[in-house]
Amino acid sequence: MKITKELLERLMEISKEAYPREIGGILLKKKEVISDFVIVPGQFETHSIYVRYDQLPIYPNSAGTFHSHPSNNPNPSKADLDFFSRLGKTHMIIAHPYSLNSIGVYDSSGKASRLDVV
Repeated sequence: MKITKELLERLMEISKEAYPREIGGILLKKKEVISDFVIVPGQFETHSIYVRYDQLPIYPNSAGTFHSHPSNNPNPSKADLDFFSRLGKTHMIIAHPYSLNSIGVYDSSGKASRLDVV
């Protein structure tokens, strides 16, 4: 899967703006390129996001999810793995300090993956 450079920069920026809270959303794709996102409805706390799955919008072009971690750990928690299993195939965790070196990419089972920046 691929992601646009502009979108990746925007996701790092909003993650930084949300600090010290987490923020998250749904990644949207055109063909096989992730080029947009929507913020999920929920509560954004310091160490978690509370999402009501019955309130999530349905997007046929959903590629997966992204969310931030205010810590420097981009690895998924058990709650993250549950979130991944419900929403798409590609999942990003953008950890503090919200740079290219602090992003983890995973498949829906939590196995490390990658995104090509275009």
